[in-house]
Amino acid sequence: MQIKALVAGVVLAATSGAVLAATQGSIGTAVPPAQASSQGDLIINLSIPNIVRISNLDDIDLGTYAGVDVSGNDDVCVYRNVTGDYSITAASTNTDAAGTFKLLHNDGVTDHYIAYSVDWTDGGGTTALTEGLQDTSMSGASTTSTTCGGGTNHNVAVTVLATDADAATATGAYSDTLVLTVESR
Repeated sequence: MQIKALVAGVVLAATSGAVLAATQGSIGTAVPPAQASSQGDLIINLSIPNIVRISNLDDIDLGTYAGVDVSGNDDVCVYRNVTGDYSITAASTNTDAAGTFKLLHNDGVTDHYIAYSVDWTDGGGTTALTEGLQDTSMSGASTTSTTCGGGTNHNVAVTVLATDADAATATGAYSDTLVLTVESR
C-alpha cells in the first residue's frame, strides 16, 4: 500500500508544473532577555494565461425596410491582456456553403434569405468581415479592463443592401444570430 502512495506522490509531483523550493527555518533559541528568531523563505508563483473577452453586445434592430440600404451598428468592448492584438471571426447561424451572412424568414413552408454584410471597426480602422473566416489583423483591444471601464472601444456594423432586400421572396420578419468570436494571438 505504501508503494502505491509513493508512486501516486511521484506522479503528482511530476505533473504539478512549477517546482517550488521553500526553505524551512531552523529552531531559534536565545537566553532571555534576548529574543529568539527563525527565518524561512518561500517562492510565490502566478501564471498569467492569454485572456480575451468581447462584451457590451446589444441586439441590432434594423427596423422596417423602406426602399434604401438599411444599416445598424453596436459599440462593443474587446479586452485582450498583455497586448491589444487579437483575431475575430464572425459567423452567421444561417450561412450556406458560400459563406454568406444571411437573414432568415420561414413562412412555415419555405426558408427565405436576405444577404447582409458585416463591418468591424477596431483600433486600426474598419474591415469588411467574411462569414466564417478569421481575421488576424485586429488591434486596439483594452489591455487594462475586461469591461473597457464600462465603455466600448470597437464597433460592429451590419448592412442590408436595397438590391438584396428588393429581391426578398417573402414578406415578414427576417433575423439571424451573428456570432462574434475573438481570440488571442
